[in-house]
Amino acid sequence: MSTYLEATGLLCNIAGAILIFFFGVPAYPTREAAGQNVLLIEEDNPEGLAAVTYAERVSKLGLGLLIVGFVVQFLALIVR
Repeated sequence: MSTYLEATGLLCNIAGAILIFFFGVPAYPTREAAGQNVLLIEEDNPEGLAAVTYAERVSKLGLGLLIVGFVVQFLALIVR
């Protein structure tokens, strides 16, 4: 069973790393002195905003897959 967990963890890690490679590390908006969130985008149209939102979601998915992969590999180590 531990080999299946290890393989699953590795697959999650590889998938997460590929997503982060292509879409970047998730970026969080910075806070100004007034406490407002600021997000700068080049284009001011719905398609540009949709593209930024999609890339942000996929990069967060990649980070989540890396975390899940680590946890599954760690569980495989404990089960062994």
